[in-house]
Amino acid sequence: MENNNHTHNTQTINELFKTLSKKWTLVIIYEMFHHDMMRFKDFEKQLPDINSRTLTNRLKELEEDGFIIRDTSLKASKIINYKLSTKAKDLFDSFMALGMWAQKWDTTK
Repeated sequence: MENNNHTHNTQTINELFKTLSKKWTLVIIYEMFHHDMMRFKDFEKQLPDINSRTLTNRLKELEEDGFIIRDTSLKASKIINYKLSTKAKDLFDSFMALGMWAQKWDTTK
C-alpha cells in the first residue's frame, strides 16, 4: 500500500514538473507573485525577451492547468486581466525556498 502512495506521488510530481518546466512558465508565475493582476501588455513589458506567441501559449496552458485565472469581466473594452489562482499562490513559499537554494548554489559567480 505504501508503494502505491509513492507511485501516485511520483506521478503527481512528474505532472507538476511537466507543466512548470516549460520555458517561461516559472518566470511568468514568479512575475505574477508581484502583481495582483496583469494584462498581456504588462507581461510584454516585464518580460521583453518572450515572443507574443510563446506568451499566449504559456498563459493558455497555465489557465488550463488552473494556475491562472483569465478575467474578461470588462468585455466591452476588450481588456483581459490575468491573476494567480489559489493553487498558484500556494506555490509562493516553495518558489522562495527554491530561490534561496539557487542563490546558495549559484554557479554563475
